[in-house]
Amino acid sequence: SPVGRLSASARPLEGPAAPPPIAAPQPVRWDPAKPTGLLLTEEDLHPDFLLSRDNPIRAAAALRATDGRSPLEVSSAVRAFVDGAIADASTRVQGETGLPVDLHDACDQPGTLIDWARGHGLRQVVTAYVPVGPTADATRALSVALSDQGIAMIPALRPWDHASWPHATRGFFPFREKIPSILSQIQSGLAPAA
Repeated sequence: SPVGRLSASARPLEGPAAPPPIAAPQPVRWDPAKPTGLLLTEEDLHPDFLLSRDNPIRAAAALRATDGRSPLEVSSAVRAFVDGAIADASTRVQGETGLPVDLHDACDQPGTLIDWARGHGLRQVVTAYVPVGPTADATRALSVALSDQGIAMIPALRPWDHASWPHATRGFFPFREKIPSILSQIQSGLAPAA
């Protein structure tokens, strides 16, 4: 009975406002005739939908945004988890493509990633779309820097993410009600392909 030991009122947390909702990006197909690189980020380490025989990958890299942030923001346990997840994804990508995955830290880029892309003769770099956060900031900066070098950055969105996006507006329970229609849409092929 914690009478007198708990606050009787809950003050709202202070901080920046949540970003406004944004529309899902349109799915983009990259040009299979152009030398293409794959960029993994810690936000999405399951690049299955980016690996295909129709769009072969010439080089692969991973971007670790956690190392570009203050130690006050990211604990050593989080860093270890991210490092392990990136290592696991890199092993899977190497097994699938035969390509080694070069690791880059957000604090070092975009310079080292531009060197990586130019060193492999890439004309485009495909990555899973990241809407917000430190990784999104890092990939946006990289996209501008690559564009200056004549290299396109192509953010890709999975078909199920594209189909789900308009319904992810107010928490899980309203979204849950839409799941059957989203699955039906994807199974019927109405969702755009990545």
